Amino acid sequence: MKRTVFCLLLSCAFAVSATEENLLKNGSFETLNDKGFPKGWNVPKNAKVISDAAAGKRALRYNGTISNWHFAMPPGQYTIRFQARKDNNKWLGVGIICVDKKGKRINNKNLSKYFGVGKTFPDWTQLEFQTEIPENTNGKSYIVIGTHGGVMDIDAIQIVKIDVSKTDGVLVFQDNFERKDLGKDYITEAGKWEIRNGAMYA
Repeated sequence: MKRTVFCLLLSCAFAVSATEENLLKNGSFETLNDKGFPKGWNVPKNAKVISDAAAGKRALRYNGTISNWHFAMPPGQYTIRFQARKDNNKWLGVGIICVDKKGKRINNKNLSKYFGVGKTFPDWTQLEFQTEIPENTNGKSYIVIGTHGGVMDIDAIQIVKIDVSKTDGVLVFQDNFERKDLGKDYITEAGKWEIRNGAMYA
């Protein structure tokens, strides 16, 4: 049976510890600019800062797309994590946009993830995925979080670099692999891979 792997496999394996740094500034929308909107963020005109937050004192409610480029993501593996709430079944998408050293956008579907297709999140729900910034990036990236025709509340956005020295291997991303019932092992078109701590390694 063919499956498609995005950049997540039991993402709880990379939970943030107290010592890990959130590379994204103002991910909880606590700091506002002189117009009353979250500092460092581009938000649509319908955006509204609300007090019913998942963490801290503020969250953001909006319909459309928000973005933030006030951070750097050097090559490596990352966890993107956030809290979301919505009462509609429209999807929401999260993407990391980066460019190569020649200034050309890097097209890689592992840099984005869609959540909530046909689902509601009536309460605050933590969502996350893992991705990898390639070696040919210029080190500058920005995050985009958009909705498709539905209002969403969002809060506590984190971008954390994964310490691969603690995962005992190299995280692998592969499309169209065939899963066999072999316990923790996977057989793929590229050979045998193993699942350890909820992630796929070669």
